[in-house]
Amino acid sequence: MIVAVAAQLIGLAYVFATTDTAAMQPITSVPYNMNMFAVHALFGGMSLGAGVVLLALWRPKSTTFPQKSKKIALATTVLWILTFVIGLVLGLTLHSGFFI
Repeated sequence: MIVAVAAQLIGLAYVFATTDTAAMQPITSVPYNMNMFAVHALFGGMSLGAGVVLLALWRPKSTTFPQKSKKIALATTVLWILTFVIGLVLGLTLHSGFFI
């Protein structure tokens, strides 16, 4: 779990560091793309938050942690998958026009 959250943080930092305003122009110029981007960012933020909460609750030798964290872990997994799919659709829309 630590690796997954760390990978998400590194990916987020990479995207922020390498994206300039010219690269955002195709996203911000079309309302559909902007909406997809906003939904992708919202789900990504929620999944990152859920992952951080899950890590904050983690206790290595706890016997009750698996029971307490099951719902948060499931929510985190679902949010990660949704974020990936939305990002994939956004990428295909921007770079191939597949969904337009």
